[in-house]
Amino acid sequence: MQKYVTTALVALSLCFAACGGDKNEKPFIELPPENHPSDMSGTVEVTDRAYTIKLQAPTPAYAVKIESVWVVGDEIWVISKLSEKTSGMVAQVVTEISDSVSLKLPDISPVYYVIGKQIGPDQVGVKFIDSLSVIQEGMNTGEQVWPKK
Repeated sequence: MQKYVTTALVALSLCFAACGGDKNEKPFIELPPENHPSDMSGTVEVTDRAYTIKLQAPTPAYAVKIESVWVVGDEIWVISKLSEKTSGMVAQVVTEISDSVSLKLPDISPVYYVIGKQIGPDQVGVKFIDSLSVIQEGMNTGEQVWPKK
């Protein structure tokens, strides 16, 4: 039993070292004044979190890829792009497609924007848009947090 505990502790230590856990890293982010949350404190607690977009596609020819993540006001926007392979034949079978990124951000439910034609049923928190121009005004007031510029 002790052998397994020791192995687990070593693996956990390696994981922390590989993840780059900085002892000076603050568990808060400072937001610019125009992005303060509704309590207007300007400082919000952050946590590690996976942001995952999942969609039901009519065929396996579809793919979704997260392109960027933004903090806009008191919201987190995850912007994805939907694509479809147009060459060859594909089976007509409903397929779950997804993409995910892990980030250290405030624990706020994100809004997922998907650039492309809507596929599958409506989902809470997922909005299909034709192009970035639909949300550009909000992006101009926000801050891109992934990928880092």
